[in-house]
Parts: sequence; structure tokens; C-alpha cells
Amino acid sequence: MEREIINPTNEELCDMMCGKPEYDVTDWELKYESVVRVTMQDIDDILTTAFEGGITYWCDEVKVDGDYLGEYASEQVSRGGALYLHEMEDDRYHYLCLNDLLYGLKLYLQNKTDIILDGGIDTCNIDADIADQIVQYAIFKEIVYG
Repeated sequence: MEREIINPTNEELCDMMCGKPEYDVTDWELKYESVVRVTMQDIDDILTTAFEGGITYWCDEVKVDGDYLGEYASEQVSRGGALYLHEMEDDRYHYLCLNDLLYGLKLYLQNKTDIILDGGIDTCNIDADIADQIVQYAIFKEIVYG
């Protein structure tokens, strides 16, 4: 006869719902979502780092779409504008806007969280390699080069 549990403990609840594992488990993987604050300055800093060495081994030209919205091309995207990045290997231009860059940053953060500090982006930890990865995720949706 099974005993009736009136006020189960957490362990008893877990046993009732999941059963006891038949193997020894010592670690688990968890997926989680986090909210990260991204500023205009973060976007500008990421693109500056990308343009000054991060993407230069596969991209040889950056063109502003329309009029400059800031002083530099790296300030275009954060202000609602767009850029065209020339991929040398395929000799073609790729469009880059704010939504693309935010998506690239999201893909990067799904794999690594080393640039998050106090709920925001710590651009001091974004080197040329990381900026390159973010831009590649933004344009290609994966890492193609490097």
C-alpha cells in the first residue's frame, strides 16, 4: 500500500514528479535568457574596433548608405543608418543595419558572455577578434572567417 503524502518535502515532490535517477549525475547544462543593455556608444565602439583591425582581413571597404549620420562610418548604424561592407573573397557588398548588428551581438552572447558587466556591454573587453565575430554573426549569421 502506498503511503499518502500530505505535506511533501521538496525531495518527496521531486521523487513523485521525476522519479529517482538510475545513474549518477554530477553536473547539468542549463539554458537561460538574460537581458543586456546596449547603448549607442557600445555599437559605435564595436564597429570602430571591427573597422580598425577586426574585419580588415576579409573586408576591404566600408561604405555609408546615404548621408553620414555621425562624424564617422562607425557611428552610422547606432543612429539608424546602414553600411555596406565589401567582402573581398566573394567581391560583394553586405548590408549592415542596427537590427543586423544587434542580432549578431545576440548570437555572440549565446555562445560567450565575457563582455557583459553589470547588465550592460563592457566594450573594454571587446578586442578585434570579438568585434569581428559580432560583425560576422550580423552579416553571415555564422562565423565564416577566422
